[in-house]
Amino acid sequence: MGVFVFSDRRLETLIEWQRATELELLGMVFLAEGAIEDLRGFLPVRRNGVETGFECSHRRPIEVMEMYPDIDLSRDWKHCLALNWRGDFDECLVGYSGAAAYARATDGVVFDPQDGLVLSADYALQLVRKMNEDVIQWRRVTADTVARMKP
Repeated sequence: MGVFVFSDRRLETLIEWQRATELELLGMVFLAEGAIEDLRGFLPVRRNGVETGFECSHRRPIEVMEMYPDIDLSRDWKHCLALNWRGDFDECLVGYSGAAAYARATDGVVFDPQDGLVLSADYALQLVRKMNEDVIQWRRVTADTVARMKP
């Protein structure tokens, strides 16, 4: 699973991206340093004391647009950052959170190919906050259910 961030400019460093996540109060910390242009592969992240992360790489925007010809991205974009994860909640949350913060910081958009949606940064951030609330609730219900099942 994953998302793409389309933008006309890139953040230069992971420090800039970290600041963007802090401005949005997303509670995640990148466990790597360096230039955004060098990102290829797993990007480790800590969130709420859990070490997790997501795959991150650059794509040519035109190639992604050609893969999804029915999606209207409203314009040609200069840059595309791909964020992918294997599907667990923590990876999904940091991947989507990272994408939303990156889109906000670069005036870009988030494209979710699973749902065929192009999201403004504001809307992607709303979804991230809702996802976080849902995961907290799910974990609470699961913990309560497990506690009741113990002999």
